[in-house]
Amino acid sequence: MKTLPRHRPEPTSAELVHLTMVWLGYLGLLPFAAALVLMAFAQQAQLGMLLFSCYSCAIATFLAGSLWQPQVSNIALALASNLVVLLAVGALLLSFVRPVAGLTLLALCFYLSFFAERFAARSPAYVRMRRRLTGTVILCHALAIYWVLQI
Repeated sequence: MKTLPRHRPEPTSAELVHLTMVWLGYLGLLPFAAALVLMAFAQQAQLGMLLFSCYSCAIATFLAGSLWQPQVSNIALALASNLVVLLAVGALLLSFVRPVAGLTLLALCFYLSFFAERFAARSPAYVRMRRRLTGTVILCHALAIYWVLQI
């Protein structure tokens, strides 16, 4: 007897949003990896460091901005968001003169954003994804620090 293929229902709007967030989140790791590859090559190390620091600052401020949502009335989240943005911009500037300190502060920004999100209404799937991404990004910062120390 021949089995008919199952018709898979169209994904819901919420499922599409989640899938898009997951893809964008993981694709967002690629610039970190590309900058690390550049840092591994001595003749491109400075360019890699510049790209890594700038991209890290951009993503850290984006994540801090995501704490600002219309339904959020938590003053602590608003303050944490502003703190992360100021810290990220300061860390970017610091990374030009003290790369290890700047990269360490940028990694801290990712941790602080993740910690602050515990107080926002997030789905368990989103929290799991952010935990994985944050851990990977902090590991990338540790690798960047390693390469800076090799220069």
